Amino acid sequence: MKILVPIDVDIASKNALKMAFKLFEQNSEAFLQVLHIEHQDRANEQELVEELRKDVLSGLHEVPHRERFNFSLQVGKPEQILEKAFEKWQPDLIVMADQEIRGWSSLIQHSQSDWVVENSSCPVIITHREDSEHNFQDILLPVTKEPGLVEALTQLSPWVNLWGSTLHLLKVSTITDFYTNLQAKEELSRMVKKHNIANYTFNYWNARDVESGIIEFASQNNIGLITLLTHKHTKLQKILGTTSLEVIHRAHKPILSFCVAR
Repeated sequence: MKILVPIDVDIASKNALKMAFKLFEQNSEAFLQVLHIEHQDRANEQELVEELRKDVLSGLHEVPHRERFNFSLQVGKPEQILEKAFEKWQPDLIVMADQEIRGWSSLIQHSQSDWVVENSSCPVIITHREDSEHNFQDILLPVTKEPGLVEALTQLSPWVNLWGSTLHLLKVSTITDFYTNLQAKEELSRMVKKHNIANYTFNYWNARDVESGIIEFASQNNIGLITLLTHKHTKLQKILGTTSLEVIHRAHKPILSFCVAR
C-alpha cells in the first residue's frame, strides 16, 4: 500500500503526519511518501519550511523500515504538483490536513484538501487540528441517497478488517426526508445482507439536516472515523454548502472520503 501525505507549514499538517505514521506502522508492506508543498508566494519562508522538515525527520526516528519512507519538497502551484504526484506515485491512500475556505472566497480560490477530496481516485483521510487520538475502532458510515455506496463499501471493507473496527451504519431522518425507524431498519438490513457486513450496528437519528445528524451522532457516540461519499461540486454548490464538505469542515473528526461519480 502506497500512502501519500501532502503537507505544508500549517500546524494542522502535524496531525496528518501523526496519523500517516500510525497507518504506516500498522502495515508491513506500506510505503510512505511525504510531499511538502509550498506555494510560490511562501517559498521564501525558509525557517518554517525547515521546522516542518525537522518534525518529519524526528518522527521518522521511531519508524522501522526507513527504506519504505521518502520525503520531498516541491515549490509551485499545489494542484499542478498534486496532479503530477498522483500520476507518478499512484497512491492507494492519501492523508492530509483540512483546509477550509468559506463563502464567496470559494469563488476565486479553493483549499488543497477540498481539491484532493474531489479529484483523487483513491480514498482520502482528512485530519483536523482538533484531532488528538486516531482510534478507528468505531467507524461511521452514513447511508444517504448519494450514488456509489456499493463501491464505497467494497473499498471500506479491507480497512474495517485491518483495524478490527465496528461499522456503525447511520440513517438520518429529516423533515424533508423522513424515515420511520422501521423503514430505516429495513433499508439497513437489506444493505447488510447484500454486502456481508459482519461487525456492525444499526442507528437512526433525527436532525434538521443530514450533515447535522452525522456530526451529532459522531460526537455523542465516540466515533473515531467518519466515512463519506464525495464527488465534484460546482462553485455555486460549494457556496451554498454540500453535505460532504460541511461534515468534513465541521465534524472535527478524521474523515475517510471516497470520491464517486454521480
